[in-house]
Amino acid sequence: MRALVQRLFLAAVFFVLSAQPNRAQEVANEPLVGRWRANDKLTGVETDIEIFLRGSRMFGRVVAVRDKDRRSIDPICTGCRGALVNSRVVGIEFIFGLRKETGTWAGGTVVDIRPGLLQGMTANCELEIVDGRAKILGYIWGGLARGTSYWNRVVD
Repeated sequence: MRALVQRLFLAAVFFVLSAQPNRAQEVANEPLVGRWRANDKLTGVETDIEIFLRGSRMFGRVVAVRDKDRRSIDPICTGCRGALVNSRVVGIEFIFGLRKETGTWAGGTVVDIRPGLLQGMTANCELEIVDGRAKILGYIWGGLARGTSYWNRVVD
């Protein structure tokens, strides 16, 4: 009897483990995961962003910032609040908790880390691929105020 219970237990464990999605395959199949480049047309600053999954949620962090002369810079987010106050921009996580929805990732938040009046402002966000580029939409007040940015994939 004990051997039967052990076999049933092992079969149940195997079944549960085999039913779990393969995380490596899921990441490989998610086209947004990877490195993207945002270009600020006004200042000429380039920002490299890494999009990644943590569990079933999507996040983003800054991995490099270059000025208009393509020199590496590491600005400080003086306008950020809470745990991000006075953080170095390089390495900062600024996209949080996006959930997979049909054709897009939504339900997350983004922190505006660009220098200026809006630095540190938090907004709802969505992220998707449009014409081979990453499109991030940030919005507040139920979408009454919104901003969109397009990023190009970084090819190593």
